[in-house]
Amino acid sequence: MNRRGVVFAVVALAASLNPASVFAQLYEGQLPNQEEALQVAVAFLHSINIGDFQSAHSLIARQALSVVSPLALRQQLEIVRQQLGDQIGESGFVQAVPSDQLPNTLYRSTYVSLRFRALYRAGAVFQDIQLELERSGRWRVIGFYFSAASY
Repeated sequence: MNRRGVVFAVVALAASLNPASVFAQLYEGQLPNQEEALQVAVAFLHSINIGDFQSAHSLIARQALSVVSPLALRQQLEIVRQQLGDQIGESGFVQAVPSDQLPNTLYRSTYVSLRFRALYRAGAVFQDIQLELERSGRWRVIGFYFSAASY
């Protein structure tokens, strides 16, 4: 799939996701600005898929910026993109999991992990995006993981 196809797949994902249905599994009002969390995750995936690593970097949480430079992010994501190949199917939403603490940390905040599933030339992949609600009230990416999808 060329870049135009990838852009279409991500735009189709964004258009097909109804924030109310995405977060229906959560208790009403559990997460502030739920729609923004979904928008940030989709924008992050879109930026990665089109190779716009600067835009992807701009969506990362402040506390993670000191660990992930734009160059480091670009290098890491280029390796992932080389391994996966082009995205050849639309992404689909799988689940949202809220929490107040990340595993293996003592720091408490408001988090949500969003899981998407996408088809790449190398196979089906889960795209896990972890977001933190910053003190400013904005959702930002705190982590992301791509792994082989088991179904």
